[in-house]
Amino acid sequence: MLFTSILLSACTLSSPFGTQCLSDQNCGCANCCISHRCAMLGPNVTNEDAGVDAGTPSWRVTTYLDVDAGLAAPTGLAIDSADNLYISDTNNNCIRKVTAAGVLSTVVCGLNGPSGLAVAPNGDLYIADTGNHCVKVVRAGSSTAAVFSGTCSTNAMACADFPTPMFGFPSGLALGGTTLLVTDLTHNGVRWVSTADGLGGTLAGKGPGTVGHSDGSCSFGTTCGSQSPVTFNGPFAITAADDTTFFIADSRNCALRKLTASPGCSVLTVGPRDCPSLIPEQNMSQLLYPTGVAVARDWASSGVVYATDRGNHRVAAIDGEGRLTNVAGNGAKGYADGVGLDAAFDDPDGIVVDSRGRLFVADSANHRIRMVVRAP
Repeated sequence: MLFTSILLSACTLSSPFGTQCLSDQNCGCANCCISHRCAMLGPNVTNEDAGVDAGTPSWRVTTYLDVDAGLAAPTGLAIDSADNLYISDTNNNCIRKVTAAGVLSTVVCGLNGPSGLAVAPNGDLYIADTGNHCVKVVRAGSSTAAVFSGTCSTNAMACADFPTPMFGFPSGLALGGTTLLVTDLTHNGVRWVSTADGLGGTLAGKGPGTVGHSDGSCSFGTTCGSQSPVTFNGPFAITAADDTTFFIADSRNCALRKLTASPGCSVLTVGPRDCPSLIPEQNMSQLLYPTGVAVARDWASSGVVYATDRGNHRVAAIDGEGRLTNVAGNGAKGYADGVGLDAAFDDPDGIVVDSRGRLFVADSANHRIRMVVRAP
């Protein structure tokens, strides 16, 4: 079924958004009854635009790790080649691991608000020790975290040149071959560090205080600053599609950015851009402060990228044509398992995809890990 656009000027939004419904008439202006729940679509937006049309595949959300696991505001996630799941247990200042068989353990403690994670093919685990403004590494077979890059001081927020780098709230990590990319929140940029010798610099970003949203060329500069015209505003997470293609959740620009490192270097926005001006419950057709990003297992052929849309409390997908669709979550914060719009999240953060195509989501404010799979 396809619904036509409804203009705000034609009626008043009393909005029973998120409530149960039997038909569109129960939902009021600019709302549609989707999977028996009122979904607000906003002005001039169709049901199809919002990614909840009849052709959208159904996804089922279940709870993978409940509150009994003792997680406290989990954020970053990573998964290795054996489908072991790594979790930044942020408010507990530690990293947790869940084996493919479901065994939970603690990898390392004593961090300071860790977030982004990346696992190398050899098993080395890289950690954004965000509150300490540095990147650490747990080598394969080790149980301790060593400083990999940065000075690991709570006061080290200046942007310093390599080989003695300084970060300001490093957040997201992604590996491309022997290069580790780091999103730096304070400096609104993407930094790079060689895992071979620790040298690096800045690819793109204009430094602290910059805002805005500009695409363009980038380069593997060897200083803290960047001559690139590219700007970010709160680049929160980054993931590798392959060794030269990366996607960035540019949170405060409400955008998904694609960084192509070779040939050449460039940053391009994919899908909706810029933060919407409407109230959050009307923004299901746009991203609202995305904080996590992961690529589909068939990304090379489908081009599909998943994002945790934190402001809309949902998981969304952007295809190779830049079209945004809803995966799960109905726009209202809460906690509920279920299919599509019947599911609810509260500030979802990190997201990863395992070898079976299952999505794992750090449901941060619910202190849980959720699993999202195709509904039968």
